[in-house]
Amino acid sequence: MTIVQMLEQIGIPPVLGMGVILLFFVVLIICISRAGKRAHARGLNKDTAVSGGASSPSTVKSSKISPALAAAITAAVNNYRNKNS
Repeated sequence: MTIVQMLEQIGIPPVLGMGVILLFFVVLIICISRAGKRAHARGLNKDTAVSGGASSPSTVKSSKISPALAAAITAAVNNYRNKNS
């Protein structure tokens, strides 16, 4: 077996593998774009903000946590981030 034949045999699996990965990505992109078009056609891509939904982390709307406790936790987190950044 010559060096050229060995290099041909060594080179085929990586090229074949890259081709399979490329084909997978192409199919994935096509499926994602079609799913996005279907969601857009059905109106599923619109934001449905409901009052009382997810709030920003800095605001506390729960009656279970006192504002003083929330302020203490926020101060502790900020202190930790300042020391470890």
